[in-house]
Amino acid sequence: MRVALQDCNAIIKDPPPVVALKGIDAIAIETELQFRVASPAERTAARNAVIACVHRHCREQGFYLAMPPQPLPLNLA
Repeated sequence: MRVALQDCNAIIKDPPPVVALKGIDAIAIETELQFRVASPAERTAARNAVIACVHRHCREQGFYLAMPPQPLPLNLA
């Protein structure tokens, strides 16, 4: 994640972005990515760029995003 943030041109590099581990379980590793932008008007574009960079880096490293949880079908018969 840190490399993905370092490669993202839409965010400010000083102070450096932060990757914080929030949780790990059998299904996922949850992280929080903290970064700064030059102005509030750039937040949405920067967030989109960070998501694209993280997705690309994960795919290049062989990591695939988990499917969202699906409700279990109930068979009441």
